[in-house]
Amino acid sequence: MKKKKVLVALSGGADSAVVAGLLQRSGFQVEGAFMELADNPELEKGRLAAQAVAGRLNFPLWVFNFRSVFLREVIKPTLEDYRRGWTPNPCVLCNHHLKLGLFLEKAQAAGFSWVASGHYAKKSRRIRRYRLWRAKDKKKDQSYFLWTLSQEHLAHLLFPLGNYLQSQVRDLAKNWQLEKIIRPASQDLCFVKQGMNYFLKEKLGERPGAIIGPEGKILGQHSGLWFYTLGQRKDIGLAGGPFYVVGKDIRKNRLLVSQKKKDLEREEFYLKEVNWIRGREPSFPYSGQIKIRSQAKPRRGVITPKNFSLHLCRSSQEAVTPGQSAVIYQGEEVVGGGIIINSPFRR
Repeated sequence: MKKKKVLVALSGGADSAVVAGLLQRSGFQVEGAFMELADNPELEKGRLAAQAVAGRLNFPLWVFNFRSVFLREVIKPTLEDYRRGWTPNPCVLCNHHLKLGLFLEKAQAAGFSWVASGHYAKKSRRIRRYRLWRAKDKKKDQSYFLWTLSQEHLAHLLFPLGNYLQSQVRDLAKNWQLEKIIRPASQDLCFVKQGMNYFLKEKLGERPGAIIGPEGKILGQHSGLWFYTLGQRKDIGLAGGPFYVVGKDIRKNRLLVSQKKKDLEREEFYLKEVNWIRGREPSFPYSGQIKIRSQAKPRRGVITPKNFSLHLCRSSQEAVTPGQSAVIYQGEEVVGGGIIINSPFRR
């Protein structure tokens, strides 16, 4: 295995740079690739940093132009979901379609046996099935964003950082003299230059409407439903709070708020596009821990099939947000996930 060729997805940051170094020192034949996704100065800095990393570690760098696919598979669906009042997760789409999808196809076509990324996650193989696990570093764990992976994906993916703490990765970058050539980590989405609300205003504009309290009273005016998400409490623009966003009336263009946090709680919601990572559905009803946001704590829930492609999830959760991912865990293992939707009768 160590003699096989591996293509490392280089972002220009410390994590992917250390991945390349670890694999190189383990005996793999390493090359790197940078993905051009969008027109953003930060991405250009990433490309230059990836070139510097490849030069320092002495391996070739490929550059893949994925801009048109990124626009079609990530940006446009993201905007469509915001327009319908959802809060999508573009990183999940990007991992599925590009970073671990199209990237793998390109690598295999070029003769690489493996691809590796800087995701903090782990995989294993047992009884001819690949399994995905949370990383050792629970604060940095990125398994939540990988629930769409299939057995075919996992057969060719490497996650070298799964057993490392982020502090150890930073130490390795420093020891290998990579610290000064990598770019700093960014908290923004790669296609957003000045914040998500600025991006949404630029692409979708504004559509003012009423802000409605629990008894139907008009409390104020919102600037467009896509600027708000369930559970939001800041920047609503109402005095006498705190107020929480508890819902959206898309048909009447109304933002629903409440001062009671308990109004955010739900015990049932639906999932679409459900994926079971082991490649087969479990026996139903299926009990596991369900995580509805990347930083949320998993909560116990039960999942049953509904209307073929949909699943009904019974789990007491707060601010269950359509468009977000609900990821299903069994202990430390990621067993699958799906996209949260309002009901089985809507997309």
